[in-house]
Amino acid sequence: MQGTRTVYIKGAEQDKRGISILASITASGEKLPLAFIFKGKTGPRDIKIPAPHLKFCSVKGWMNETIWSQYAAKVWFTRTKEHCMHVYDTYGAHNSDNYLHAATRNKVHNINVPAAMTGTLQPFDRLVAGPWKESVKNTVSLWYENNSGEM
Repeated sequence: MQGTRTVYIKGAEQDKRGISILASITASGEKLPLAFIFKGKTGPRDIKIPAPHLKFCSVKGWMNETIWSQYAAKVWFTRTKEHCMHVYDTYGAHNSDNYLHAATRNKVHNINVPAAMTGTLQPFDRLVAGPWKESVKNTVSLWYENNSGEM
């Protein structure tokens, strides 16, 4: 699943900080650990992500092949030894050779939702992730406003 590209934080107009969040659920509805992706090499030092959730950093603050593969190894591939299926969009990181080989070794069958069909074929995005992303955006913005612009 590819999330919103950027969650903008209220603050000065020139403020470009943001956060990307990867959310996953199982077919039974179990919520899996979130991946918080911060912009920069280390991200904000004063923000602690509680377990079992994960903190990642990337130059642009977006998902990339390395983060996708690390999340898969830490969360998805550790969950079962049985065959399972991942359903997600056609974002490049989801289809890298390294990830696809690791998925095959871990008995994961990958299903790509065709471009522009996520809302139709991935109801999680429309019914759960959309409202949840709006809630996260509002929570982060409120936190930012109440902490004097420090992040």
